[in-house]
Amino acid sequence: MPKLIEKHFLIGEDKFHSEIILKKLADKIDKNEFINKPAHVVYIDTSPPQTILASAHLVGIPDERRPAFLDLLKNIDTSDFNSILIFVTVYQHWLDSPQSIIFKKTETKTPLDNFLVKTNGFLIFDYQLEQLCVMGTACGEEQAQSFRKDINARKVSAFEESKKIKIFGLSLHDIISERMKYAGVFNPDYYSAHLLYQHINS
Repeated sequence: MPKLIEKHFLIGEDKFHSEIILKKLADKIDKNEFINKPAHVVYIDTSPPQTILASAHLVGIPDERRPAFLDLLKNIDTSDFNSILIFVTVYQHWLDSPQSIIFKKTETKTPLDNFLVKTNGFLIFDYQLEQLCVMGTACGEEQAQSFRKDINARKVSAFEESKKIKIFGLSLHDIISERMKYAGVFNPDYYSAHLLYQHINS
């Protein structure tokens, strides 16, 4: 069975892993700008490699801010696709203490808990915030997406608007404050989660 490999390196110094990063991020980074910059990759050691995660940074990220992916994976219920989906998505947007989001199972005591049950009671994915917006305002899909983008952009006007939106007896502002533990909500990384799930469970 091919191995799951994690590697930290400087782009350009490690040709093999640099090629993985540059191929994965070709439409997101300028190759010349990132030469000798820190990078991180997690991949399945097949031919060609199947990349699960790839990131490059103009400045270094201290180790304590980015615990090893493979170490944390040991604590995940890898038989559950949804757990892998949360982990893969959240790890790419790592902040101070996401362990509670990844590992803690919230008891479903309220309608909001039930709504967020697939993400352990937290507001993580972009579609969740958009759905809450639609539920509270009866707006269309485009308006909900616009609202979500404004929240992610930390626009004051969007947060003020969220105070007026009521869902499950709460303001959307309170829901965001209490349940959105990152700087925004994210697009779930279904592709990488599926790769990892299949690799582990096949």
